[in-house]
Amino acid sequence: MVNASDWTRVRAASSKEFAAARSEVDRQFADLLDRREIRTLFEPLVDLMSGQVVALEARPCGPEHGPLASARSLFAAARRAGRVAELDWTCRAVAFETFLEAGVPPSVSLLVDMTPESIGQDCPADLVRTIARAESRLRVFVELTGRALSADPAGALAAADHAREMGWGIVVGGVGASPSPIAMLPIVAPDAVQIDLRRLGETERGAAAAIVSGVLRHTARTGAALLVKGVQTRNDAAWARALGASCGLGRYLGAPGPLQETYPLPRTPIPLIKVAPTDLHVASPFELFEGAPMVKVDRTHLDDLAGMLASVPRTSGCPSVFLVCLGASDQLPPAVVETGIPEGAMVFVAFGTDMPPEPARGVRGVRLPPGDAFAGELFLIVLSDQAPAAAFARAASPDFYDAVVTHDFELVHEIARHIIRRVPVLGQDNTALGGTADEEVPPAQQEEEVAPELPHRRGWRGWRST
Repeated sequence: MVNASDWTRVRAASSKEFAAARSEVDRQFADLLDRREIRTLFEPLVDLMSGQVVALEARPCGPEHGPLASARSLFAAARRAGRVAELDWTCRAVAFETFLEAGVPPSVSLLVDMTPESIGQDCPADLVRTIARAESRLRVFVELTGRALSADPAGALAAADHAREMGWGIVVGGVGASPSPIAMLPIVAPDAVQIDLRRLGETERGAAAAIVSGVLRHTARTGAALLVKGVQTRNDAAWARALGASCGLGRYLGAPGPLQETYPLPRTPIPLIKVAPTDLHVASPFELFEGAPMVKVDRTHLDDLAGMLASVPRTSGCPSVFLVCLGASDQLPPAVVETGIPEGAMVFVAFGTDMPPEPARGVRGVRLPPGDAFAGELFLIVLSDQAPAAAFARAASPDFYDAVVTHDFELVHEIARHIIRRVPVLGQDNTALGGTADEEVPPAQQEEEVAPELPHRRGWRGWRST
């Protein structure tokens, strides 16, 4: 019989062996990343009607049969070492270099992932040349997941901006599981949306229906392509076609592997949709409504109105995005907090002059710097899988506010995009990015005043500075 002391010795020995094994894996990972010896396999994205390969999705991996063979093990080691962004940049650079050397036809697209950790980080100097060659020669689609859009929404928009500057496309992936980033689709305006059939099948039926409906509404409205991941059987392929998907990934269509020697030119490459620049040239959203009909309300009724607007979109599977500005206050209206809405939101951001990083559970606080144009306003923007809503207010007297409510689809999303660009990375300094101060410039400085450099996104947008 094994007694308690024997079990203690066994557990201690096992812990030491585990720690030693992990230490060896971490050493191997550091050596692998230092030498940039990451492998890439490529999974074909196939046109579901013609059977042609229209794109290849890059899948990073380590040495075959070793402890770092999978992408999951690579990124787990990278997180322990604090080198996730470096690994992510390296994976993309290796995929780009492999694609370039193979001479794949330029109309065959390359799909690459982007982790939230790498969005705001500079490209390592030794990889800049490869990235530059890829930007000038390859047809690439950058995939942004719901996790990236939640953790760093402003950075994700900056990444999308830069990709479009290069003539590249954007895919929003990770759609199919609950929660899904449906509410952010009009903000990102992706060229394609990718549904994961496996994850969709594991989602509660009502939530899955809401996800599919939200995606199909977006693709019908914008012309974005619908891609399907996880096509493992003939039935999966038929289901993907029934959903209206143009292309699919999965073992039924082709397993990940090395690049082939040749690829036929696809008759219908994944199209890029035309996205018109929509950045607002205003300091605050209320400026857009000056001269428009207003209503006068007191603060109590304004808070009640906000609570009602916030409570409308409660569809399961498609959490909403909430953008709130409290002006000089740092207290969310109890009518909003008590509903539990912030905890179930995809993103819930509250701006205020003295806003702490987490003013309430599930709320990301953003501090407005002195003189910020947002500081004199109140607003609530709700983005859901269906109709958006927004309310804007500005003090008109000590007791009343001028207020306006709008459900204009394009306008609400345009304003939301402008505001989201001011949200800092989760877990870092919570001061709002950018903005315009209202402070007057002293007369003596007016002729010589130079606009200060505003905080800006680096990483994917700013890699040339390295």
